Amino acid sequence: MINSITHLLEKRMFHLGLLLVILSFFTNSRHQTGINKTLGWIWDSSNWIYWFSYFNWMVLLGYGFLAVIRYKTNKYFSGTHLLLILFSFLIYELFHFHVDWIISINVLMIIVFMINFIISVLAKRKY
Repeated sequence: MINSITHLLEKRMFHLGLLLVILSFFTNSRHQTGINKTLGWIWDSSNWIYWFSYFNWMVLLGYGFLAVIRYKTNKYFSGTHLLLILFSFLIYELFHFHVDWIISINVLMIIVFMINFIISVLAKRKY
């Protein structure tokens, strides 16, 4: 069991990331975002949080690049990254208007991904 989890975290982060991005489409579709039509020039405060979803696509492309060149990722940083993604979904669903929490979790996710990506490229551990 532990070997299979290690295998997933080191070699299949692209697939796990793709699964979570697809899951985010279903979970984030209930919240309304968009332009405030009343005044015409003011944006809804939750609208700019939507841009964090584009970071998920960049992370997915980064893990896809590592999968193409067949580099292993660090299992601890990969596990931490997955837990942060799941925690961010939970915070977004339960506490949609706590912007500080959403920003801090997403910034932490980006930092963990960048560290994981750099360590994977520098270590050059192929599978």
